[in-house]
Amino acid sequence: HVSEQFSLIGGVRYQYDWVKASYFSIIDPAFAPASPAADGSGFVTPYTPTSLQTGSTRKGSWSGRGGAEFKITPDVMLFGTIARGYLGPTVTFTGLTGLRTAVKPQTVRDITVGIKSQIFDKAVTFNANLFYDKYKNLQTSVFNGVEFVTENAGGFTAKGFEIDAAWRVSPVLSFSGGFTYSDTKFTDYVTACPEDVKAGYACFLAADGVTSLVQARGEPLSGAPKYSATLGADVKLPINDNLQFDTSANIYYRSRVQYAVANAYAYQNGYGKP
Repeated sequence: HVSEQFSLIGGVRYQYDWVKASYFSIIDPAFAPASPAADGSGFVTPYTPTSLQTGSTRKGSWSGRGGAEFKITPDVMLFGTIARGYLGPTVTFTGLTGLRTAVKPQTVRDITVGIKSQIFDKAVTFNANLFYDKYKNLQTSVFNGVEFVTENAGGFTAKGFEIDAAWRVSPVLSFSGGFTYSDTKFTDYVTACPEDVKAGYACFLAADGVTSLVQARGEPLSGAPKYSATLGADVKLPINDNLQFDTSANIYYRSRVQYAVANAYAYQNGYGKP
């Protein structure tokens, strides 16, 4: 605490990862490649087993957070933080070919500013914040022309704001609600081109001259709505010293969500539900 109103916060952690991994595959003799299955189904197994492979990687880095808090009044506080997140490296092997990939560490830088408050004799709680996140070396699934592998696919950014509030009308009745705006965009993401590619995106051939790929830069993060909101009411009615009637009603809304990048039809429209 610098003063009664002003405080500094912070913390740092150093992380060192040393990863070793091995992979191999075998086939049950009853299901040898190109031989009919032993169960008489007639199916064959067009698969070549993979010999033992090993891989290792090591890397160390830091993560942490620093910021400040300022109390305008005992019940109203402004805050701001800058943070760095870190996800260590790893070694992966694909299931189809056993391809080994050394995945680089993923980092994210976050800036958040906001307010936390309880006003009107603490009957009303109001919190809000603005945020900006920038990812580098995003660890994700990437199509390499044959199969999906875990690699570093550039990164993406997320920016927006969050609001949540609650109003205790009386000891019996209270209301609550929240709203989030989150604008997410890939900054670099080369992946398999969908059959129904979205307008504004073009497919191109990979180095093998066969596989169709697309640069999905600008696409939103899959499964992440841009807008979401909640609204609720709660009733707590004491019946006697040992019994209380409690009921609540809630409604939730989210905007359109996309489930596959650059795909014109892989999405779900926005909806609300109780």
